[in-house]
Amino acid sequence: MAKSPKFINDKLPLGLNFSVFYNKSKNFQPDAGRLDLIGNRVASPAGDTKDYGFTVAALDNKLTLKINWYETNMTNATLGGAIGNFYLIGAGEAWCQAKAVDTRDGKGSMATVWGTSSSGGAVRWQPAGNGGVDGASSVGSYTQAELDAQYAIQQASVTAWFANQIPTSMQTAWGMTGLRHRRRLVEQRGPKIAITGDTSRRVRNLN
Repeated sequence: MAKSPKFINDKLPLGLNFSVFYNKSKNFQPDAGRLDLIGNRVASPAGDTKDYGFTVAALDNKLTLKINWYETNMTNATLGGAIGNFYLIGAGEAWCQAKAVDTRDGKGSMATVWGTSSSGGAVRWQPAGNGGVDGASSVGSYTQAELDAQYAIQQASVTAWFANQIPTSMQTAWGMTGLRHRRRLVEQRGPKIAITGDTSRRVRNLN
């Protein structure tokens, strides 16, 4: 703070005097529990605040006018509230992972065999066409061409899925334990997800 010197104040009418002030501070808010969408830790919010302005006083400081400005800048601030239907972020990955594992291992919803490819592989994804499960009493079998086409799609899709797994950090963050992830587990993880951003605010006060 800097005040007008006495030799100047003595020359001003009505006992006027004035001062100017400036202050800068930094702040930090520990928050280690926040994660981004793939499970990485988000740095704690931090920022700085500037407070500056001036004061004019009269009648030997019986009457004062103070004007000041506040500027606050934050980095990694938490923005907004909870994400609606947040569990779908992890559940989509979890459901697809479960289907890929079931297809590979012939379990769960992929236990049905719609036929056998020319190479001897089990076709677990239902082919296009008008056939049905081999041996079904009122439904005809799929042609070998239909089975081979669907088996090629099935194998290419599953191979590509396992070759491009999501990061381990995301699996851990969303509770995707083991190969067959379950929606119930990923639903428990959503509240830790943080939407963050940098913010800036400026306020002027007159009193």
